[in-house]
Amino acid sequence: MHDHQQRHHSRRGLTIRTAKRKKGRVMEPKISSRLAASGNDHAGTWPASQIPIPMCSSCPRAQTCFLGRFEKKEMARLQEIRQIAWYPRGVVLFFEGEATRGIYVVCSGEIKTFAHSQQGGTVILRRVGTGEVLGISSSLTGSPYPVSAETLLPSQITFIPRVQFLKFLAEQPDSYRVVIEALAVQLQKAWEHTRMLALHRHVVSRLAELLLNRAAEHGKESSQGTLISFPVTQEDIAESIGTTRETVSRIFSDLRRQGILRRRGNGFLLMKPRDLEALKGT
Repeated sequence: MHDHQQRHHSRRGLTIRTAKRKKGRVMEPKISSRLAASGNDHAGTWPASQIPIPMCSSCPRAQTCFLGRFEKKEMARLQEIRQIAWYPRGVVLFFEGEATRGIYVVCSGEIKTFAHSQQGGTVILRRVGTGEVLGISSSLTGSPYPVSAETLLPSQITFIPRVQFLKFLAEQPDSYRVVIEALAVQLQKAWEHTRMLALHRHVVSRLAELLLNRAAEHGKESSQGTLISFPVTQEDIAESIGTTRETVSRIFSDLRRQGILRRRGNGFLLMKPRDLEALKGT
């Protein structure tokens, strides 16, 4: 049995679940009346009534999104069967071992996928960002979801039911090229994460690689250094690199004391990337 407890908010058979956090705080998404009226069942919101629903073909992020890689006629068909939802932080999209319902595309925000160890701990396996997709392999094979997925940030999610997605692929066989590309990217990222955990014996080197990868993907240069957007807790970071929150806190204190980085808003300011590179090799 998972440590997380489920709360259900059903609408026409589709379900929104929330995760009970370790401190007892439960996020309660609200149902958007505007989305409900427009026929989007899989909908949670904080104030979704103020957020427009873009067409995939006109979305400014289309070029870097899973849905944006399909041809125009394919995209038009996907827009007919998609459902849009907005979720606050801490909402579980699906649980490990649960029957696969379909695929989830992150239009904005960030999702973590995680699994539970036999000892009852949690390991974050991957962070899924804007434009990425979840649930493809399970939808193709019909197997249960192999991991759980939870929003790390307020997120806009496109959901496509499995039956309709498989029907779309059967009707548009050329669209499999996009699916294969997405699976290849996921495999590459899984190998990178496995490599980090397997090759770096020391926790400090794992944390250094995590920060450097984040800087390469999301960093913004400033006069003082590289701003790294990383709006997660130290517990989330610990679960990503296989250690404890206390160890992560101690390492961050050491990095700040050495002038390598500084806490800045919901992220970090990396001031000495070469020093962090050196720690990665330890």
